[in-house]
Amino acid sequence: MKRLCPSLLCLGLWLPAIGLFAQKSNCQQRPIILIHGFLGAGDNYAPLAAQLQAAGQCTGSLIPYDWNTLSRNPQEVKRLDSVVQAALAQSGHTQVLMVGHSAGGSLAYQYLADSLRSQRVAGYVHIGSRAMAAPAGPGGSVPTLNVYSLADRTVPGKDIPGASNVKLHTPDHFGLVTCDSTAAAVLQFAGLQPAKKPATTATSIQLQVLQMGENKPEAGATLTYQLLQANGSPAGSTRTAVTGADGKATLQLPAPLQQPLWVKCQPVSGRAVAYYFAQVPAGPMPLYLRTLPATGMVNLLLGGIPKNEQPAWVLFNPQQAFAPGAVPLQIGTDTLNTPAITPAAKTVVALFLYDSNADGQSSRQPIGLFGQAPFMNGIDYALPATGSTTLQWQGRPWQIPAVASKDFVTVIVL
Repeated sequence: MKRLCPSLLCLGLWLPAIGLFAQKSNCQQRPIILIHGFLGAGDNYAPLAAQLQAAGQCTGSLIPYDWNTLSRNPQEVKRLDSVVQAALAQSGHTQVLMVGHSAGGSLAYQYLADSLRSQRVAGYVHIGSRAMAAPAGPGGSVPTLNVYSLADRTVPGKDIPGASNVKLHTPDHFGLVTCDSTAAAVLQFAGLQPAKKPATTATSIQLQVLQMGENKPEAGATLTYQLLQANGSPAGSTRTAVTGADGKATLQLPAPLQQPLWVKCQPVSGRAVAYYFAQVPAGPMPLYLRTLPATGMVNLLLGGIPKNEQPAWVLFNPQQAFAPGAVPLQIGTDTLNTPAITPAAKTVVALFLYDSNADGQSSRQPIGLFGQAPFMNGIDYALPATGSTTLQWQGRPWQIPAVASKDFVTVIVL
């Protein structure tokens, strides 16, 4: 579904192109480093990356920077610099374009504060991040595009003096990264011509498996996957793959990819996760899976997910919040994106549904553990233990197979 934002023409904005890209063959365009925000990952950038690819950027020039936003490692800037320098060495360029969302914007400003590092960046895009006193770089020396939304309930933005500023009115904190107006602003800032988004025609898909929160690559995880029919039943044979040391694996699938994808992920240790992708997105980004770590802050929050015969669901959208009053998110006739369940102030992109008190009833009462957690919420909801359950999102029904929580936690990517 197209994400609605006010168009740049309606806003009367003009952003001067800064000539960031010299088009070359063999994936030698100027690299673009995409830095996600708190609890995010590279899939937050999937729609923007698809539009950049359609405008001429090859897959290898679009580099998601997956980092641990929980620890705020003092060495993170050094690690980011190593990725930047490796991208430059591979491409033959002397400068990258850098994009930061939310907490990723703070990391980018920290990176660019150094005069030597800032010389490696031709331009910087600041999306849904805190307002700064000046453009990035020493003395505001790095050309900066600042995109913010008045509807962002997580990080209230405002103009940055000296930067190219784009003020939007309707996108939420995550929708700001993925909406068409932001993509148009980025393309114009980069001197690229917009083009139609590419269709999904690949016969293989790159998959990235990370531990939730810390974004540590999940090495050696066994993946069992297959396509599903509209009614949730299998549509073809089951295949397997194993992730490498970098948490990546390649899935071989028929083209075009027009059916839901079902992937069961069994890590070497920790809980198994079953992923339902309602549709495989087009574009250069890998599909991301997040496993549940056995230790740490995330485990303290999610360790209460039951292990029994009933399903435990996570409804997840890495690209826009389940805002109340938007397109209904429903199980049967039961609407879930309401002010009580997905309040706008929380910017809920992950909604946990499970029978928290094991009574077989759905009280829809909040699960206390999620009260203070950003971007997520949880309610007491007893899901059928057999067959499949109809979930509706964006006007389309999806049949989700029942999987016992003792076997897998089911994550439904919408």
